[in-house]
Amino acid sequence: MLDNKEKLFFRPRARLIKIIGEQLISSEVVALVELVKNSYDADASEVTIKLIDIQDYDKGKIIIEDNGIGMTYEKILNVWLEPATPDKKKEEFERYSSCFNRKLLGEKGIGRFAVHKLGEKVKLITRATIDCFKTLENYETVVDINWKEFSEDKYLDQVKVEIKTRSPQHFLNGNGVYIEISNINPWKMSTIKNTVRKLKALESPAIIRRSNDFDGSKIGQFKMKIESNNFEIQKEIDDVKSINDLLELAFYQMHGVVDEEGILHFTYSFKRPDYPELSRKIQGGEIDLKEFILDFLEELKQLHESEKKIEKEKTKGNFYKDIFPGKFYLDFYVWDLDSSALKVAGLQMEYRNVIKPNAGVRIYRDGFRVWPYGEEDDDWLGLDLRRLNAPKERLISRNQIVGFIDISSERNPLLIDQSNREGLIKNIQYEVFYELVKASLK
Repeated sequence: MLDNKEKLFFRPRARLIKIIGEQLISSEVVALVELVKNSYDADASEVTIKLIDIQDYDKGKIIIEDNGIGMTYEKILNVWLEPATPDKKKEEFERYSSCFNRKLLGEKGIGRFAVHKLGEKVKLITRATIDCFKTLENYETVVDINWKEFSEDKYLDQVKVEIKTRSPQHFLNGNGVYIEISNINPWKMSTIKNTVRKLKALESPAIIRRSNDFDGSKIGQFKMKIESNNFEIQKEIDDVKSINDLLELAFYQMHGVVDEEGILHFTYSFKRPDYPELSRKIQGGEIDLKEFILDFLEELKQLHESEKKIEKEKTKGNFYKDIFPGKFYLDFYVWDLDSSALKVAGLQMEYRNVIKPNAGVRIYRDGFRVWPYGEEDDDWLGLDLRRLNAPKERLISRNQIVGFIDISSERNPLLIDQSNREGLIKNIQYEVFYELVKASLK
C-alpha cells in the first residue's frame, strides 16, 4: 500500500439521518410545533392535528393536514428529499412566504426530520396550487417513508423512499399537505395533556396580535385545530383553556415597548378598584433601562472597544446600536396570590386550573411561541430567586405573573433560535435583551 493515492467520497450510513433528527428535534411537542410552522409557512389558513388511537402502537396514528400551497413533484424531488439544498439557502435569505408574505418560521428544513420523532412510518400526500391558490395542479404526489429502514445497517443511498404521482384521490377539490404518521410510540394521558397545552400556547395571545407592526389582514388568518377519535382524549383537549380568557382579570397590568436605545415606554393599570388596598403606586411613562444595568453595559463596552469580542455582530456607529437587540414589546399581567385576595376576587379555581399552568414570561417571535421560555419549570429571569433574596420587598414571583414578550425576525434579527429549537442563542444581543427584560420588571 506504499505510495498509494486515491480520491474517495464520504458514504454515510442511513442512520445518520435519524441522528441528525435526534439532534434537531428534542421531543414530540417540538416535532408537532415544527410541522405546524411548516403549514404556516406554506400560507395555510388552517392546520388540523388528529390524534387517532394515540395510546395504541398498532392502530395509533397522528395526522397533520393543512390547506396551504402544497408541493409539486419537482419540489419534493429536488428540495424536500435533498436536505441543505441551495434552494433552502435562497429561501432563508428571502424569509417570506410566496403568497401572504408571511415571515417564515421554520428553519433549516427540519420539518422533514420532525416526522420521524413521532412514528416509524410516514405517508405524505400533497397537491400543489400555483399562482397563489388560483390554479390547481392536475395531480397529487404521494411519498412513503419507513424510518425503521434508516436504523438498519445500510448506506444512505441504499434506502429507498417511495414517491409517485396520481390523479387526485385525497385532495379532490383543494390543495395542501396531508401527513399520516403510524407505528407510533403509545402516548400516556399526561403526555397528551402536556402536548395539547403546549400546542394551544403556540399561537400568540391577542395582545401580541394587536401590536403596532403585526397586521393580520396582510398575512391571512391561521387557525389550528386539535382533534381525537377518543371521547376521553377529546374532552381533555377541549378542557385546556386559553389564558386569553383570564388576562383581563389580572390585578395589575403593564404594557410597553423597549426601543432601540433601551428606553421603556409603558402604561400601567390597576384592574381591581374594588380592592384599593392591593393597589401599587406606579405611574406609566418612560424609563431609561440602561440606568439599571450600567455595570453590565460597562463590561460589554470594554469588550467592544479593547478585545473586540463582537466584531462579527458589530455595525458602524453608536455603541448601543451595536449590541442592543432592537425594539421589542412587553405585556405583563400580575395576580396577588394572597389566598384572601384570590377568594374575594373569585379566582381560586381559575388560578389553579388556568393561571398557574400558564404562569411565567413567554417569548413570541412573529406571533409564534419560542420554547422553553415561560414553561412551568422555566424561571429564566430568576424571579423566584430575586424575591427570595429580598423578602421585605414586594417583588414578583414567577407563579404570579403571565408575561408576553413580542420579538420579530425583522426588528430583532440577532435574537436567533438554537438549532434544536429550544431557546435562543446566547450571543451579545441576547445577553442585553435578558438584562433589559429583567430591568423592566424592577
